Amino acid sequence: MFHQADDIKLLLSPFDLSHPSVAKPLAVAEEVSTSALQDSVKASLAARANESRLTYDFVFRHGFCEDPEMGFPVLRDKLSLAADTGAFSLIDIYDLGVKSFKGGDIEDAIYAFFVLTSRTDWRVPALSALAACACFQEAYGAAMQFAQESIAYKETVPRTYLIAGYSALKSGDKKTAKRHLALATRLARGDVRYRDEQRCAQRELLLMQLTS
Repeated sequence: MFHQADDIKLLLSPFDLSHPSVAKPLAVAEEVSTSALQDSVKASLAARANESRLTYDFVFRHGFCEDPEMGFPVLRDKLSLAADTGAFSLIDIYDLGVKSFKGGDIEDAIYAFFVLTSRTDWRVPALSALAACACFQEAYGAAMQFAQESIAYKETVPRTYLIAGYSALKSGDKKTAKRHLALATRLARGDVRYRDEQRCAQRELLLMQLTS
């Protein structure tokens, strides 16, 4: 499954800032004060602890802690490159996450992307990015949940469906894998930007058919 290294590097990864998936958040170009960001992250952590313990435990293992107040000095440290005069640039936080992922600092990438899930306009690409991070670490159950959360916000980018399908397949849920891979193929069809996603999804579907 995904035998070619180029496939993994290209497709099981967060979108970069030029991707259409982040066009809306980029248009906002929002800056958020430290206190406002802390409040939104605390609320997001509390909601996730109640609604999705699997994904909560995943982010807990990568830089957050049970007591959010104890974790926020870390926020300033980890996101210092995105902060200016007491405010955080959300674009810079996302860019920091992408650079951390590409540089192999997956924990820092997860931290940055989870912070962004607390902000409405950035939730869809940030959840997709978290799915990619979890998939990279072979935490396929968490990856599938993050991807499905992104999809629930009317996500129509084939890569998110591809990550969900691949994660479901690796988790042994072939029915869910087939559904998401088929949707990835359908959404990618006819759009040259998603040619690689379409090719990989079709290949995985064919392999599933041949081995069933």
